[in-house]
Amino acid sequence: DITIQDLLNELIAKMGENINIRRFVRFQVGVEAE
Repeated sequence: DITIQDLLNELIAKMGENINIRRFVRFQVGVEAE
């Protein structure tokens, strides 16, 4: 299984943009918390 973290790691490696990734993580955590 591919976790969200794995997908984020791929995106970070490809894009090299941690700021947008962090914003996405915060959104995901907020959704999962509900």
